[in-house]
Amino acid sequence: MTPIQIAALEQFLANNGFLYDDYDEETGAVIYSVSRGDWTMQIAYGDECYYCLYNDVTEDADCAEITQLAELMVKYDRLAKTHWHAA
Repeated sequence: MTPIQIAALEQFLANNGFLYDDYDEETGAVIYSVSRGDWTMQIAYGDECYYCLYNDVTEDADCAEITQLAELMVKYDRLAKTHWHAA
């Protein structure tokens, strides 16, 4: 990710309540997460950016690489409207 993309991602994370979770030394990725109700969303970024959405009850997971911040914002907004509205 470029420095501008990282800055935009960090601002998005801060604005949406994501908290620092971990640093993966093996991949050099910084991991942030946010939980609402039964759902946890993790964002890991370094050279690449990935998101994982976990349902803490069913243990279902949806993980994918993010190449554009807009993709992540759309995914987050959709989840916030459909799953996190009661949080």
